[in-house]
This record gives sequence, C-alpha cells and structure tokens, in this order.
Amino acid sequence: MAGLTQLTQLDLMDTAVSDLCALAGLTQLTQLSLSGTAVSDLSALAGLTQLTQLYLMDTSVSDLSALAGLTQLTQLDLSGTAVSDLSALAGLTQLTQLYLSRYVRQRSERFGRAA
Repeated sequence: MAGLTQLTQLDLMDTAVSDLCALAGLTQLTQLSLSGTAVSDLSALAGLTQLTQLYLMDTSVSDLSALAGLTQLTQLDLSGTAVSDLSALAGLTQLTQLYLSRYVRQRSERFGRAA
C-alpha cells in the first residue's frame, strides 16, 4: 500500500486485517472502514490526521488514545467494541456522529443513564 499515497477512501470491512502498520503512510485518507476485522491496536492511525470518518464496529479495539490527534474526525463508529474509556475523544471538536450501539450497561452508566 506504500505507493497509494493519494488514496482518500479505504474499506477493509470484514477482511482478515489485524495489523495496521501498512496504513501509516496513507496520510490523505479521509474515510477508513475497519469494521468486522481483527484490529485491536490503533497506534498506526495516529498520523492519519485527514480522517473524517472512521468505522471500527465489531473490532477488538479497547484503547482509543491513538485517535486523540485526529481532530478532523466527524464520524466515529465504536459499536460492538471493547472500549470503556472515551476520554481520548475529548479534543475531537469536529465529531458530530458517535456510534456506541451494543455498549454494555456498566459503560453506559458512566454517562449517567442505564442501557
């Protein structure tokens, strides 16, 4: 993927992808779907600062710290993930759509309402 530096959209949904290191150089990406993959480590995405849409539904992701600098994100889907701490998203002021469906009850209670 190293030669695809102008790529703006990539859909890897339901593929066998688990390692995102090959995506680190795709700095023009604005949309990325990793839903249904075996991805758990998002650190390779930290430099993809042009991302506006990121779909992580049904992945093994639990740590969002790598997303803290993705300030252009407007849509983020965390449905069906193991995420329990959303504090890394605090600085994402452009975020307009956040999907948390199938979030377990104890996590929902942290936001002041039961699931």
